[in-house]
Amino acid sequence: MPTLTWPTSLRPSDMQWRLQTNTTGFTSPFTGKTTTQEWPGARWMATLVYDQWRRHEIQAMEAFLVALRGSAGRFYLWNHARENPLGAATGTPLVNGANQVGANLITDGWTPNQAGILLAGDYIGAGGELKMVIADVDADATGSATIPIEPPLRYSPTDDSAVIVNSPTTTFKLVDDEQTAFDYKGVLGGFSIDVIEAF
Repeated sequence: MPTLTWPTSLRPSDMQWRLQTNTTGFTSPFTGKTTTQEWPGARWMATLVYDQWRRHEIQAMEAFLVALRGSAGRFYLWNHARENPLGAATGTPLVNGANQVGANLITDGWTPNQAGILLAGDYIGAGGELKMVIADVDADATGSATIPIEPPLRYSPTDDSAVIVNSPTTTFKLVDDEQTAFDYKGVLGGFSIDVIEAF
């Protein structure tokens, strides 16, 4: 089935957005020393909360969720609390170079000599992946900038592909097939939906 886009009309009243890291730990029974191993596969998770929705709003949400066919469906979602960056984010940013992986993204096309082109905590999208900028970034005299990001790139984005700064998305799915329960209180309804990044 095609990947859907979360409707802009279905804006949550509250959102809990978090990064689920992929680590394992071992504590020695002899010394008490703890060792932690990080693995690839960190992914975004979110809980979307909707309070006091009326029937027409609930129907629209129900129709979207039913169209997903439970956790089999995929959809594009963005962090509604961070739709636009606090950094200047001016220019036409592009990925600068092929075969990029890891926790830094090399880019160009920004406004030259712009301090604070992106700020720590801003989100960007590249190659279909959603990343958080983890330190303030300046653009140099040529409009180039190397952006420290988390989680690291899983796949190399295409050279000269766009860096998305406004409402960047990635692919999500419902965490399970039980995400369609609504709590009706008279004419109003409330509910929450748990989703997780799918890759």
